[in-house]
Amino acid sequence: KVDDKPVAFFEGCGGVLTEPVITEDLLSAIRVNGAGNSTACILGTNLSDSQAGHLCGYYGGAYVWLDPDDAGRKASRKITRQLEMMGLRVKEVRTAQDPKYYSDEEIRRILK
Repeated sequence: KVDDKPVAFFEGCGGVLTEPVITEDLLSAIRVNGAGNSTACILGTNLSDSQAGHLCGYYGGAYVWLDPDDAGRKASRKITRQLEMMGLRVKEVRTAQDPKYYSDEEIRRILK
């Protein structure tokens, strides 16, 4: 099976690469990026092998911040384990709302 699922990467503020925040959707990725963080939008709740390999090839760590619904929580745990098994330092972020609903200040506070 060929694994060619796309991913959208956004560099941090001013082109600075930070450990990426993995999100489900583009709007969440854009919001988190607007707060100054690099983001990787996986376009859903499944991190493909090619996406995981790309993250491992460029970064030493990542944040996983998916939507707070049941699918997002389950996928967040799975993705965290998947990336940890590949050697990345991973922080799972859990909030009451989707990342896209937070202000820049709130996003920076949450990711501290």
